[in-house]
Amino acid sequence: MYPEDYPADGWHNHHIVRRVDGGPDTAENRVLLHPTCHRQVHSQRGPVMFPCPDRGK
Repeated sequence: MYPEDYPADGWHNHHIVRRVDGGPDTAENRVLLHPTCHRQVHSQRGPVMFPCPDRGK
């Protein structure tokens, strides 16, 4: 499934370490992302960072 296949509303469940790269399908390897942020992570192939650097302090 590609990010453009996800609905635009609601939160998206994202694997931090991709399952194809050996990441487990566990709660510790998942994070909920805003739909726009999820598309950005996949389109830019960037890591998920905590806390989000765009949110300020």
